[in-house]
Amino acid sequence: MIVSLAVLALAAPPADEAPKKKRLQLEPAGLLQVRYTYRTDQNGNDGQTDAFEVPRARFIFKGAFEKRLDFELGVDFGNFELSLLDAYANVRAYKRHLQVRAGRMKRPLVRERLQSAKNLGEVDRAPAGKDLGARRDFGLMLHNGFGDEAGIEWAAGIFADLEPLDFAAEETDFRPVAAARLGWNSSDELDPYVPWDREATSKVRYGLAAATLIMLDTDVVPDRDTGWRFEGDAVLKVAGATLGAGGGLSSADLDGAEPAFWTAFGMASYAFLDDYGVSVRYTHARTEATRALVDNELTVALSAWFFHDHLRLQVDGSWLDLESDTANNDFRVRAQLQVQ
Repeated sequence: MIVSLAVLALAAPPADEAPKKKRLQLEPAGLLQVRYTYRTDQNGNDGQTDAFEVPRARFIFKGAFEKRLDFELGVDFGNFELSLLDAYANVRAYKRHLQVRAGRMKRPLVRERLQSAKNLGEVDRAPAGKDLGARRDFGLMLHNGFGDEAGIEWAAGIFADLEPLDFAAEETDFRPVAAARLGWNSSDELDPYVPWDREATSKVRYGLAAATLIMLDTDVVPDRDTGWRFEGDAVLKVAGATLGAGGGLSSADLDGAEPAFWTAFGMASYAFLDDYGVSVRYTHARTEATRALVDNELTVALSAWFFHDHLRLQVDGSWLDLESDTANNDFRVRAQLQVQ
């Protein structure tokens, strides 16, 4: 299965073969990531752990019918476990200005979480973003495209707070969640959900956004979120450099005036010689409850792309401050090979 995904990802049509215009267009794709992680012991002892894993082994099937309908279905065999990624249909009700998406998709929260895993500046995502409610969910969302063009970017939806396996339970506990995102992109050339500026144009481009999520069901259920989330983020690109920053607040109580969790994050990357890049990311989180596993994270990464971006090699090193009350420092080094 892993080998077939890699072969599919590397397959590309001949350069001299002109694409034919069809009413129905289909686009299969694959993503394979093989990772090695070395980490000092998380309990502050002298031991360490090291391991190989396959965090992502994805098959993604995209399609479009004329300019009115597009759809996506993705599955992941990462670490040899089957999971469902996106599974939605998207209808352009009025050009790109009003689109309706239904199915399983990413909630419109946290810029880094909306980025594709294949484009991340570091080997994997920051540890605290998921605590802001940024994950995939089943729902219905209205939007105008995510940064496709300059100007206002918006999205709003109702989600079910369900995972695929929840539908196999005797009773499906639907818990409505409202989420919305509003932003501004200064240029068509911004590409706001890619943390690199590999085109390295001298034009200054930037994007700003704020998003919120409200759990409409106030009943407290074990292992289920309640309350509200709010986050804001920004990105700026110029001459190969990308700067990003943001922060978020979270409360488990809709009536709670004081947030129980907050996080701040920043990143910088620089792309050079077309196919190489360096990036750094810092995340700071504070919580009254034990939500974030990492209070502080500083990661520095190197990336290199080969064979028209079909092959990518990443190496990063991190300092992790685990649970501030125990004052544990952890160090981690990761190397990842990506085929797409």
